[in-house]
Formats: sequence, structure tokens, C-alpha cells
Amino acid sequence: MSTARERYESKTRVVTFRVSNELYKELEIIREDAELSFADLIKLGAGIAQEEINEKLEEVNYLQDKIYELKQTIKQEQEKLNSFIETAREKVLAKLEKQYNVYTLFSIVF
Repeated sequence: MSTARERYESKTRVVTFRVSNELYKELEIIREDAELSFADLIKLGAGIAQEEINEKLEEVNYLQDKIYELKQTIKQEQEKLNSFIETAREKVLAKLEKQYNVYTLFSIVF
């Protein structure tokens, strides 16, 4: 009986090659911007698995749109919260000021 690792290794191959530091930096920037693995980047460059990569890119774009929507919602809710806090603060301060005025009025009388 073979292990999962042995089955995986029998079905996949490792490809290695060397590139200059400058080219590696360029590839790394492209890979990070596209949010792809090096394997997917190579497949894309070779025109292999185009559909699979496009699906991944569409998913990334969808998720980025959702993140943008969430950020907008968080911003709006934070503004509402800040407004609520300020209103509550003003009410409490007004109540404290009334209580202080009553206290000072009685302090003067007695």
C-alpha cells in the first residue's frame, strides 16, 4: 500500500529552472499583483490552463469587490456609530450641566 505522499509524487513532476535576480524580482511582482502561484503564472505564460486561471482571476476580482463593499459598509457604520456616540455624549453632558446648575443653586441658598 502506498502513502498519499507517494501517490501524489507519482502523479506530479517537479520543474526547476534558474533565472537572474532581476528577472525573479519582475516575476515576483507580476505574480503578487496577479495573486497567482508560480505554477499558474508559468501556465498562463505558456497558454496552458487558461480557463482555470481566468476562473481564479475572476474569483479574485469578485473577492476584491466584496472587500471594497465591506470597507464601504464599515465606513458608513463607523460614521453612524460616531454620530450616535457624539449625540449620547452631548445628552449626558447636558444632563450633568443641569444637575450641576441645580447643585450650585442649592449650594448658594444654603
